[in-house]
Amino acid sequence: EEDITWTNRLTGVPISVIKSPGFKQENSWLMRKLLSSRYKHTARMMLNANSFIRLKYLSRSKSKNTAKKKKFYSAGKSVETVRSIESATVIMRRLGESLDSNPKLAEEW
Repeated sequence: EEDITWTNRLTGVPISVIKSPGFKQENSWLMRKLLSSRYKHTARMMLNANSFIRLKYLSRSKSKNTAKKKKFYSAGKSVETVRSIESATVIMRRLGESLDSNPKLAEEW
């Protein structure tokens, strides 16, 4: 949980991210000024466009250096409760089995 913090560099609104070596929490002084003024919606649009362009560039690039930069990690404070990573197919199959085995829930369906 100590590794999870927030940043507003991506979209202009605070989002939870996992700290990494290149992590920066705050925007430049100019962007902070724009985000606190009447131009905050325009500033957020600029940040979103910038993030989209960078992501598009990274997805097209074939360089070995960009392979390291393609890893984006986002997490909430409840990430510490995660015990395993499973596919959606496995989770839905398990949910279906639990519905079939529970007679009260099976009647409602």
